Amino acid sequence: MCWTLQTFVSFIVHLNQLAKKFSDVIQYLQSTINLCKPTILIGDFNQNALQNPSMLDLLLHRFSFHLLLNSVTTDYDSCLDHIYINFSKEHLCLYGTLESYYSDPKPICLSLKPMNADI
Repeated sequence: MCWTLQTFVSFIVHLNQLAKKFSDVIQYLQSTINLCKPTILIGDFNQNALQNPSMLDLLLHRFSFHLLLNSVTTDYDSCLDHIYINFSKEHLCLYGTLESYYSDPKPICLSLKPMNADI
């Protein structure tokens, strides 16, 4: 079985304004990302995923995304860097955090199995 990952789309949402712009974010996701295709959302969300679910978590759950990292991504015991996927973990080789001498945020990594790999 082959699978295709769609092109990455980059967008920035200031999380303090997310509650005010909730409907705008939903509309943007629906118009920009084909939610029927495997998608990865990765980066610094500047929100601690180790605390109670936020508006962002609820929004992404609505679109069948789930958070991969449940561990600290900074030297201050918070998880600000997230990886969300809307497909099975079977397509992943590995994911996690690395150590960095130069930066407080730990680099996050994600490795996909080859696109033509059978699952």
